[in-house]
Amino acid sequence: FGGGGNASTLTQGGGRRSEREENAARARVMDPDYVKGLRQAKKLLDEGILTQSEFDDEKVLLRRQRDAKEASMLQRLPSKGGHNPTASPKDRSGGLRPLPVSARKSQGVRGGGSAKSPGAPLPASPTGAGGSSGVDTALDGVGAGRLRKHLVAGESPPALDDREAGEKFRDGVHKLGEIQHGGQQVVLAAVKQNWQTIEYAADDKRADRDIVVEAVKRGWQALMYASEELRGDRELVLLACKQDGRALKYASEELQGDRELVSESEWRALEFASDTLKEDTELILALLQQSAGVLEFAYQNMRDDKVLMERAVAVRGEALEFASHEVRGDRGVVSAAVAQNWEALKWAEGELQRDREIVLSAALQDAAALEYASTELLADRDAMLQVVKRDGRAMERVAEELQGDREVVLAAVRSNWMALKWTDGEVRGDREIVLEAVRQHGWALEYAADDLFSDREIIMAAVKGDWNALQYADDELKCDREIVLAAVSVDGKALEHAPDLWDDKEVVLAAVSHFKPHADHDHDARECSNPAEDEIQQDFGNSAMFSHILEYLSEGMRGDRDVAMASVARHGRSLEFVSDELRDDQELAITAINSDWKALQFASQRLRAKQEVMDAAVAQQARALRLSLS
Repeated sequence: FGGGGNASTLTQGGGRRSEREENAARARVMDPDYVKGLRQAKKLLDEGILTQSEFDDEKVLLRRQRDAKEASMLQRLPSKGGHNPTASPKDRSGGLRPLPVSARKSQGVRGGGSAKSPGAPLPASPTGAGGSSGVDTALDGVGAGRLRKHLVAGESPPALDDREAGEKFRDGVHKLGEIQHGGQQVVLAAVKQNWQTIEYAADDKRADRDIVVEAVKRGWQALMYASEELRGDRELVLLACKQDGRALKYASEELQGDRELVSESEWRALEFASDTLKEDTELILALLQQSAGVLEFAYQNMRDDKVLMERAVAVRGEALEFASHEVRGDRGVVSAAVAQNWEALKWAEGELQRDREIVLSAALQDAAALEYASTELLADRDAMLQVVKRDGRAMERVAEELQGDREVVLAAVRSNWMALKWTDGEVRGDREIVLEAVRQHGWALEYAADDLFSDREIIMAAVKGDWNALQYADDELKCDREIVLAAVSVDGKALEHAPDLWDDKEVVLAAVSHFKPHADHDHDARECSNPAEDEIQQDFGNSAMFSHILEYLSEGMRGDRDVAMASVARHGRSLEFVSDELRDDQELAITAINSDWKALQFASQRLRAKQEVMDAAVAQQARALRLSLS
């Protein structure tokens, strides 16, 4: 295993086990059914229901069941030299085959002895230190975690019938052997790749500080496999506890009572700290800075202490969740909690969750707190006016009569234009309110009354914020050049809402100069002219996913060279939508290609055969050459 050495080792009876038998023995794992059964039997023994003799008999039965399951699993493992299950170990050197239960007992394989005197552990590899190959491939192929998962379940890993997968699985078993019996460098290399491999290391390696430190750096859980001495190493334990306080569970009793260590640890360390520390008020308040969850591990009498809890919720309002029912019903504590974090309101008891002052305090932090407000509070004009001034979206929850209150609505819209969405019809026609909303976001026009769609000032303010607001303008304003120019200056696509100006060259030039491509999934897919172009489209992109305002303009505009040049200079692929005559214009085509090499596919066949055009495309992307070869 560890890089050389004898291929077999002595059994307790003096004979030699083959390497195959060694591997099979080392592939032994703890069956979960066995562990569960053993725990149940131990519990019955402790309760006096089973005698010691009966308990010993039960262990023998459980071990037999476990060995049978293991043998069945190992029988399915493919061998390295072939798949003949009847071949001898020498015929299939390096493969795996199960050892009969009787053989395990006679050879002293771990788990194969009698109930009272279980077999001795596997002897260590005589090579000890291991070779460089073990360092390089300690976890190659199948990781120890995946290997253990399937071995514990007593089943083959997925696709084990596949020879390559079977080989990797078998190699994984070998790697476990290297880790179990390898030298310091082998194990160190293994834990650097996967900290979980320390579980399989020999006791002396678990006592090696360098190995354990590297494992803990990668996973705090590695501390559970450290030697007893290292679990008392303050520096090492702190390294683990800073990652996750639960690592303190595996620390020595002395360190579990180390106040300074716990205070420097992640907050969950308190769960496994000494009883004295669980009553340390200042320590708990310090850990509370990390999470309110620390109170879950504090003694109940602390959660019943109103003074302490008031200090705790002042640090983290959500700490109210862990207070006793009595404390959660204390107005002073709840007020302090909600003042720190409005979400603490959800843990307030009874009437306090509907208390006007407490709910208002929460709502002034976040309008979502109005979920807990009473009908009376939601209809309280003065209170709701305070709330909507901070967050206009609170209009969604206020009483219906306030949704039509002009002063309340105007205050809400000034805070957030979305407030207009939750107002009634009358205020939606209020010019001042709507103008305030569309100046923040043009899309607010969607919630305005129809009679305002002919208001020039409102439409102009809306399109400056959102070009798409032009769709709500009445027909007369859609012909207003100044309004349309303002809209297309935001995004040229706005031109689609102004068809009467599609022949206006100044407007069209402004539109193509400010056009921002949009994915058009509803655009009709264009069929390739020949099968060879199917593969080319993968490189050049699907033109059906690129739409441009040129495609719905008149033939005159699509044939205007100034418009086309302005368009392709900005978006090369818009060459697709210009007139056939302009697609054969070499200067125009090269300008398009310089903007986007994929425009080459839309140049005329004549231009695609010209050296100057192909050079322009290939200079940007060598794949462009494929189009000329198709």
